[in-house]
Parts: sequence; structure tokens; C-alpha cells
Amino acid sequence: MALKEHLKEARNRLFKSAIAVVICTVLGFLIYEPVLEALSAPVVDINERVVRSAALNFDTAGSPFDLMVQISVFLVCLFAAMAAPGADAMSMFYLAVPMLLLFFVAIGLCLLNDKRRARRTAIREAEIAANADKASSLAEPLRALTQ
Repeated sequence: MALKEHLKEARNRLFKSAIAVVICTVLGFLIYEPVLEALSAPVVDINERVVRSAALNFDTAGSPFDLMVQISVFLVCLFAAMAAPGADAMSMFYLAVPMLLLFFVAIGLCLLNDKRRARRTAIREAEIAANADKASSLAEPLRALTQ
């Protein structure tokens, strides 16, 4: 196979993989609630059968997010198992590792973006609070418009 054919095949596979990742992400968010309900079904069953009160509690504030990440990792591995060209475990592993790496890089970028937004909002609110008590002259906005 010539280099040009390899590049076309790589492009086709990347395009199909990108479409599959988008579809699996949407399905993952749609499947999250039913999976959580299935996992909490024994707790609900205990509430119905026994007089005691049982509840599904998360240890920390981030535990629901951790559970969502675990379900996402499982879905990525499941997709890698179905999309791998070979039936052996190593080809599935070779496909799952980069996908998981990209998934966690995307989560990291989202967290960095949230921190950046929070910093900008805090600076903006501090400027508003610092200038809230000061009266500005009408000439200042006019100077800014004429420049």
C-alpha cells in the first residue's frame, strides 16, 4: 500500500472515530441516569422491604463526578473493544489508551477554563466593587468615545 493510501485510510479512520466519540459521549450522558438508577436499585429495594431507612450517599462533593468519569471510562473501553480492528486484547488496549488520554486532557482543559473564568469574574467584581462608590464625571465617557 502506498503512503497516500495509508494517509487516506488514517483520515477515514480518524473521521469515523471522531463521529463515534461524539455519539458515545452523547450516549454516555443519556445512559448515566439509568446506570445510576440500576446501581442504586438494591438500596431502593432495601427501603421497600425493610423498615429501616437506606439511602445512597456520596462521600465527597466530587463523588458523583467520579462516578460519571468511571462510567465514561467504561464506555470508552467498551467502544475500543468494539472498534479495534483485531480481536486481540492488545489492539483494544492500543485504541483505548489514546482515547482515555484525550478524554482526560479534555476534562483538564475544561477545568482550566473554569478556573480562568472564575479568576476573570473575581477581578471584574473587585473592579466593580472598588469603583462602585466613586462618582465619574460625564467627560470621561465622552473622551473615550472621541479617541
